[in-house]
Amino acid sequence: MNVEAFEKRVIYNLAKAYGNQLETGEKYRILKPFIALNVTDFVLFKNTNKMINKFRFKEETDLFNYRDELRLIFL
Repeated sequence: MNVEAFEKRVIYNLAKAYGNQLETGEKYRILKPFIALNVTDFVLFKNTNKMINKFRFKEETDLFNYRDELRLIFL
């Protein structure tokens, strides 16, 4: 069963885990890329039959990646 606000929780947890790499006063350049792997027991994306779905930040019109720092993978 899809948990209420699951999609928002996934994004929040990814951002939080990424940011928690730093202690107060540390430089942003030491941040390492972060991948959130989410395994669900329900259908999250009804518009695809793929078992694995991967997401990144993309520019909306030209579709180039912003950075490869954050990725979401759903299984």
